[in-house]
Amino acid sequence: MRIAIIAIATLGGMFCGGPFSSSAVGQEADWSTAFRFRTSGGFENPGVIAAFNPQPEPPAYFIPPEIDLSEATELRMTIPDIAVSEGGAQILMALPDEFSFEADGAPNGEAFFFQANGPSPLNMQFTMTTGSGGFAAPGTWVAFNPQPEPPAGFHGIGFEFQFTSNSPATLVIEILDDGVEPLAFELLQGADFDSDSDVDSADLAAWQAAYGGASGGDANLNGQTNGEDFLLWQQQNTTGQEIVAVPEPAGMAILVGGLLLILRIKRRTVFLVCMLLPLTWCASSAQAVDKFWDGSASDFWSNASNWTPFGVPAQNDNAILNNTTFGSAVFLAGNARIRGLQISNGIDVNTNGHQLSAAGGGGNPTIISNPGSSLTLRHAANAPTAFFTHRFELVNGGDLFLGALGQLGAEVEIGEPGSTIDVGSVISGAGFIGFDNFGGGSTTSVLNNNGTVRANFGTLTISTDGAFDLDGTNGNGVVDVDDGTFLSTSLRLNVNGPLTDPFDGTMQIGRGDTVSFSDSWQLGANAQAGSGLLEMNGLSDTATLRGGDVTVRGNATQINVLSGNAVFFPDFDIDQATMTISPNTSVDFRGDMDFRSGSKFNLGSGSTMAINGTTVFRQSTVNWDGPVENSQTTIGPTGILEFQTNSIEAIGNQFDGSVSVHGGVLSVQTSGAWVMNGNLNLNNVNDSIGRVSGQPFIVGNGVDTGPDGAVNVGGIGETRITAQTTFRSDAELTINARALLRINNNVTIETGAEVFGSGTLLNDGNLLIQNGVTIPGKLQNIDRLTLSGPTTFSEVTVGEYEQSAQFSRMTVDIGDAATNMFDRLTVVGDAILGGILDVDLASLTEPVLGDQFPLITANSISGTFHSLQLPPLSSGDVWNIKYNPSSVILEVVAPLLADFDNDGDVDGLDFLALQRDNPALIPNWQTEYGNGSVVAASANVPEPSTVCLLLLTGLFLTSPRRRIL
Repeated sequence: MRIAIIAIATLGGMFCGGPFSSSAVGQEADWSTAFRFRTSGGFENPGVIAAFNPQPEPPAYFIPPEIDLSEATELRMTIPDIAVSEGGAQILMALPDEFSFEADGAPNGEAFFFQANGPSPLNMQFTMTTGSGGFAAPGTWVAFNPQPEPPAGFHGIGFEFQFTSNSPATLVIEILDDGVEPLAFELLQGADFDSDSDVDSADLAAWQAAYGGASGGDANLNGQTNGEDFLLWQQQNTTGQEIVAVPEPAGMAILVGGLLLILRIKRRTVFLVCMLLPLTWCASSAQAVDKFWDGSASDFWSNASNWTPFGVPAQNDNAILNNTTFGSAVFLAGNARIRGLQISNGIDVNTNGHQLSAAGGGGNPTIISNPGSSLTLRHAANAPTAFFTHRFELVNGGDLFLGALGQLGAEVEIGEPGSTIDVGSVISGAGFIGFDNFGGGSTTSVLNNNGTVRANFGTLTISTDGAFDLDGTNGNGVVDVDDGTFLSTSLRLNVNGPLTDPFDGTMQIGRGDTVSFSDSWQLGANAQAGSGLLEMNGLSDTATLRGGDVTVRGNATQINVLSGNAVFFPDFDIDQATMTISPNTSVDFRGDMDFRSGSKFNLGSGSTMAINGTTVFRQSTVNWDGPVENSQTTIGPTGILEFQTNSIEAIGNQFDGSVSVHGGVLSVQTSGAWVMNGNLNLNNVNDSIGRVSGQPFIVGNGVDTGPDGAVNVGGIGETRITAQTTFRSDAELTINARALLRINNNVTIETGAEVFGSGTLLNDGNLLIQNGVTIPGKLQNIDRLTLSGPTTFSEVTVGEYEQSAQFSRMTVDIGDAATNMFDRLTVVGDAILGGILDVDLASLTEPVLGDQFPLITANSISGTFHSLQLPPLSSGDVWNIKYNPSSVILEVVAPLLADFDNDGDVDGLDFLALQRDNPALIPNWQTEYGNGSVVAASANVPEPSTVCLLLLTGLFLTSPRRRIL
């Protein structure tokens, strides 16, 4: 794995005394940028710092080398370019005071270090090569005392290699034990004060104990133990524990420094700290100095000649950039640490992939002011963050930019509350901005946005344990996640933390873009004065809002879907405010939407509304189908659309659009019946039953001109209508194959209504079918089916008919058989009978003897009615029902003289009674045997056989004798 993590010196004129010259310009050296290493071995706690010492003065500047740790036992550094006529590289080593060095000056470089009374010394071996292999003194190296001095608690020695080359150089460091075995390297956390391979509460205790001193808790090796080191501990803490209180003055400097990679220990461990860092040419001044940029030498920050007074700003200096005489662009070529930062008059400071820390003592904010002034932050490959500061102030058009198109986002840490964005100023880009709420409460504002927060180039995350004031002091703040039509990049803004107050500003979400809130929030201040604005501008794609629940208030507050598709994942509670869905756009409600009585909802012509949560409209009137009555609504398997309104249209209560219920629920609770004069599509989706409930509704308007109301049933499995329903004469009902429509209420299908499809209509309510209606599929009746006029008798045709449930009922009216004045059911296929047949007389003239009423005809008939409810006949005649293979006929017949037991049929029991009481009527019994007045009988019944009569007579004659005996 090759990662650019450190800067290395390129030195010119080392021994000839000539001036420094280099085409490579980069970071000025600083002890606090060091990295700690250790190796496996026999020592318990040897610490070593390795660095490069720039000589002679003025200070050298550095470009990042690459460090290769793919071989665990080699620390290999490749310097990209040595562009000098003659130079050298000086390797600095510093050990804790309890250790000592011995250097012998052997070829390739070799040194020993050991601990008093400890195990055998370790052998440190250096190998320096260049692309040309040219060394001024190839067989030797020189040891010397390094300057400036190492951090407190360490003492050092330097090793110098000389070379003459204009090509890359490579340094390899190896540590050998006393058996000449190479030891493995491990990169350590800077806040691991007790050197136990983790950063935990014990290290925090060490920092607390050492606070205010020079060592013991100095994670960044700047010679002080202060708040900067605590922030390092906080970042590197491996236990995840939350710190409730820290014994640190409230105004401490917050500066995060860090490590870039953590390697695993492969063998037994010894603490060898090998810190690779560039060093300043002189010790940092303790007193702050204002350094002014003039850019006279180049556009690189690290060129000392670009600053007045001369010299690159150090960690205690304030960098002030307001002079554009020689250009407005300033680039970092390495990491930089300063006390404070001010940018104005059109200057742009670009970190160029390095880290800039402006978080020195005093808590000074970073101030960027005037149009065109900006701080541009690029992802820092050699540091965990690109920028540190206490807080920032973007004033009068000053901007902060993160990331770039096609690059990783930049990470930023803000140390304390109180950052501001002025009107006309912008935070824009991709990356992460962590707003630390040090010393603040959970509602303390860490950012006051009177300008614009804009995601660009990818994902921008702002995070805090305080709170964000995203609309600013006067509600002018803008949240912009919309790059328009210029880029196809999907943008996202994550707001991880609550808002200080309701958002009265403007929020814009564009094509393929997303805004996500971790906490619930409110759009619009209150029911009277709120004026928040949320605009969804998906164009040819989708604009998305995710995260916490949203409360919407304010007469002037608006949610506008301007174009494309808008998806709302949160739950919404909307009152007084207005939501407008523009023409030919679509909206998808994934969460629950509650439109209270004071809210307004405008659905544009040609627009589409998808319901995947529970959406309730409580207003007096909702224009559901839009201004030109062509909107579309889709209700998903988990969706519920409920209207608790007086009406669903401004004038009348009629829907002329299209609504598809794909496994969800449509519930219309208007003040009266409503009219479906558009299209209602019902589908079963993955066994989720589409359902229509609520107030009675009417399909069609009874006028057979213009659009007709239609109900279309699709999918596989059951859908339901549980509301009272009337299919008018112009209505259409389609039940597709493998679909089933269950009706659970009073449903009427009027004459003229058309039914299509081979699916099943299941009557689980009270179904009335008028004359002339044809149902091509199956009609299954498990409750009450009525065939009725209204002004004439009803002839109904169905594909199949089943009535087998015990209490299912068919009700028909009969009148004059001679003129076919009776209701009848024609079944093209098969009929299965059971339940109850209920017959009513439709006129005052009752049927006469011999009248026949073929109530059911079918291809085949199986089963019989379990019960018959027939009107009485005053003539004394009786009813007889015949079940033929393909018909059921109700007829009027004379009473049966041989039915002596009055059970409605003539059978063997009647013969016994006749033989006992009236033998003269036995011939009548012979004639009527097998007939029944209200029970099923065959069309032709044979006369009983002589054997049967003899058996019955024998039973009669012998029975009394048995009783006498």
